[in-house]
Amino acid sequence: ASYLVVGAVVLALLAGLAAFSTWLVRGDVDRNVARYEITFSGSVSGLPEGGQVLYRGIPVGRVAEIRIDPDNVENVLVEVDIDRATPIKSDTVATLEFQGLTGIAYVQLRGGTQASARLDPNARTPPRIGSRPSALERVFESTPELLARTDIDEVHVATPDHGHAIMVIEAGRHGKDVDCQTQESRTPREG
Repeated sequence: ASYLVVGAVVLALLAGLAAFSTWLVRGDVDRNVARYEITFSGSVSGLPEGGQVLYRGIPVGRVAEIRIDPDNVENVLVEVDIDRATPIKSDTVATLEFQGLTGIAYVQLRGGTQASARLDPNARTPPRIGSRPSALERVFESTPELLARTDIDEVHVATPDHGHAIMVIEAGRHGKDVDCQTQESRTPREG
């Protein structure tokens, strides 16, 4: 009798697992999304496929595919699936941002005025969203000009793990004194 009860419980658990899996898959399939394309001229290091897409800080989609632009090898094409209800306008701009100190990147969409035309989410080819460098990218791009200045003798670097090495090396190459501060812990529990 006890074997019968154990068998019934195991079968019930398997049926529950199958129902839960079907619910998860159906939820993903039923999503009403549109595919858009973003061209980045810089590195997309830290951006994973499946990564978040935010519109003014609100989660609206996921990164579907990342690849080199076959028409221009200096660009990276990022295809994103965004909820169709999201008003992506012709003047919406994408930047690559980082989540805190983790180094994990996400796509941030900004802009889009009320008067601008909405990109057609039903287009045969994915509509293209413009991009611009993030604040961190602009800092890295301006580093050589700053280090070439003769009135700067010392550089203080306090960036996440993924950003300090390049700045420290470049400062050393330019003969600057360097003070580098990196994080000792990743979470409050680590102290």
